[in-house]
Amino acid sequence: VSENTKPVKKGNTNGHALLFSLEYHMNEIEKNKYKSIKKYLPELGFDMKIAHENVLRIDMVPEGLKETQVMKFLENLFEVLEYKTEEEFMQYYQNQWHKMQSKSRFDFIYKKDAEQLIKDFTTLGFPEFLPNGKRCFYEVPFNDIKNKF
Repeated sequence: VSENTKPVKKGNTNGHALLFSLEYHMNEIEKNKYKSIKKYLPELGFDMKIAHENVLRIDMVPEGLKETQVMKFLENLFEVLEYKTEEEFMQYYQNQWHKMQSKSRFDFIYKKDAEQLIKDFTTLGFPEFLPNGKRCFYEVPFNDIKNKF
């Protein structure tokens, strides 16, 4: 069985915290759709909640969903007028998941990977403070960090 044909299992909580939360600005129709499907999302690895009136804050996504794909993925889930049953939602979710998985490779890092990278820098002997007591900051191009993973 190929990776893209495995069914989405209910109870799958394999999600990864994002380094920075994402915000999805919803219209009223999307907000109502979100409310109708939000009970299924934690089981799929999402951690998201309405942070402001029409702003959905996304803190965790399923393992394998790229940060650059999250907004488009949500747009696709919200484009269906109404999910009549949980099975109907899960089938549509699975179809969208397979489409996203087949597009391109990993292009973001997870919070735990970034934290580990910082720990690795400090164990290499990089000073945390300058001789005058000011804190040191490291500037590393994002592409260099992505290439490490």
